[in-house]
Amino acid sequence: HGAEDDRERVSYVIEMIFNLLVVEPSIQKGLIDTNNLILSGDGSCVHIHSSQFGHKVHDAPDPDVNYRYTAPDVSPQ
Repeated sequence: HGAEDDRERVSYVIEMIFNLLVVEPSIQKGLIDTNNLILSGDGSCVHIHSSQFGHKVHDAPDPDVNYRYTAPDVSPQ
């Protein structure tokens, strides 16, 4: 539909490497059922992981406030 292919992007190359090293072998080993598969994503290339315990900030200006919370309302599953 007139979209241009941008195969020179670093993120595209990383996606292709991930596909070759992780996704394809997982399909071949039967770990991913391609006939019963739903994929979703938000399209961002930012790695985000949440933890109810936060992440230690080693160079925090205030030693009493030295944890960063990505999602303060996260709950353990």
